[in-house]
Amino acid sequence: MLTTAVIGLGQAGSRFDEEPRPMVWSHTGAYLGASDRFHIAGGADINEDNLARFKIRCPKADAFSDVATMVSAIKPDVISICTPPKGRAKLVETILSLHRPKILVCEKPLELDELSRQKIVEICADASVPLLVNYNRRFATIYRMAHKAIEDGILGEILSITVIASNRLWSIGSHTINLLYFLAGDFPETWMALPRPDLYEDSEPAVDLSCRFPSGAAGHVLTIGAKGTGFFEVDIFGKDARLQITKRGTEATISRFKTSQQYLNYRVLSDPEEYYCSDPNESTFQIMVNEAADIAEGKQDFLSSSGNDALRSETMLDKLAGECNK
Repeated sequence: MLTTAVIGLGQAGSRFDEEPRPMVWSHTGAYLGASDRFHIAGGADINEDNLARFKIRCPKADAFSDVATMVSAIKPDVISICTPPKGRAKLVETILSLHRPKILVCEKPLELDELSRQKIVEICADASVPLLVNYNRRFATIYRMAHKAIEDGILGEILSITVIASNRLWSIGSHTINLLYFLAGDFPETWMALPRPDLYEDSEPAVDLSCRFPSGAAGHVLTIGAKGTGFFEVDIFGKDARLQITKRGTEATISRFKTSQQYLNYRVLSDPEEYYCSDPNESTFQIMVNEAADIAEGKQDFLSSSGNDALRSETMLDKLAGECNK
């Protein structure tokens, strides 16, 4: 049984599960859902209401207002960091100066500036502590299946990958960029940005992205609608087939190119066929903490969403934000 502690007991840490959702949507909820593998030993937050609600969920856990006190007292095997991103570099430094857990699990983004993000990754590497970052679509079965379809050549040589979502560069855009890199299996060698000032909201810019990967495939991020627009789709074209992920990442269809009976020397797409449908109760948080357990127990050494993965996609977000500020 792995001992775990959650630092930051707000939305992602615990309280998203207070909302009416069909699946677990927090670190605390995910650890509780994997009670055969985890014992939640403690939680830390400076907000008294968050602490009180955590104690209701986890009456056997200890609640702390000070992280250093908790880490020194409990020495957890697995630690989740769900605090606001600013100041996390210092937080990670404090934690690892007191105790080296078997794995750190961190919410995205890692930090607000590149040097601080690099510091987190370097501190964890120097301490030989794996860093798993919750870019949750990397844990979703439907996107993993899309990644495998690309790797297995089911679509043929990949021509383009497009992710379409609503705005907010750091809130939603961070997922679009990270998922684009995950599906491509690489990072772009050239890119161009198109700021969308008509969609700026709440001090967050909106921007479209076009890029080219070393394989020659094109990548696109298209921004549509205001932040309240519930839209997230993926469109992947290969030379042999097209894979579309629609309905906010719950349904995948495949259409295959065939010789046209109407247009001489042309190929056209067949009608779409079902490729995969998500379980409506699937929790990416649950999948993530089970991966953390596998890593902590030495059953797996590959991280689906590493600190370096986060660092590279967040560096691109910085560059895109810079284009918007020109």
